[in-house]
Amino acid sequence: MIKIISGKHHGRKLFTPAGRDVRPTNIRARTALFNILCPWLEDKSVLELFAGAGSVGFECLSRGARHVTFVENSHVSVKCLEENIIALHEENNSTIIRHDIRRKLNFLSSEENNFDFIFADPPYNYFSANFVLEIISQANLTNENTIVVIEHDAKNKINYDELPQGWDCYRNSQYGKAMLSFFSNSNSEI
Repeated sequence: MIKIISGKHHGRKLFTPAGRDVRPTNIRARTALFNILCPWLEDKSVLELFAGAGSVGFECLSRGARHVTFVENSHVSVKCLEENIIALHEENNSTIIRHDIRRKLNFLSSEENNFDFIFADPPYNYFSANFVLEIISQANLTNENTIVVIEHDAKNKINYDELPQGWDCYRNSQYGKAMLSFFSNSNSEI
């Protein structure tokens, strides 16, 4: 069971897919992430890739983000996202896109999809942080102040020599098996 940690939806439970196919960001990592992001998150546009139940995106909305776009490929997870949006009355502040990230994200490129914060929590054994950052970079989804956080297995180190041009990993924080790596494409860091 996942609960919203803080903000206007504090304590609300999220619908989650049954089984072990979805691995939500653990409470310690989410708490640390949002301790770092607040109050910067206010009125930001957010993209959550590999959204699962949307725990990070809904936490962003709870803490004042303007809009969250959830990208998820699993039909079961998309149904949970839809139920969570309705339960939290966030229909006007969120969008769900069912899409496999391996087919690129260029369709999101436009002025309205210039995201301030991008969070990705890919399946640990299938996508490296470098691969996900390359997909984000190729799709032109960022602005000069965008922060990207990728959750990955702490054993899978970032290959700093293969980061897309202009990107810098400025922070790594480990929480059990999970590592949160923070990236920026300029001097914007939080």
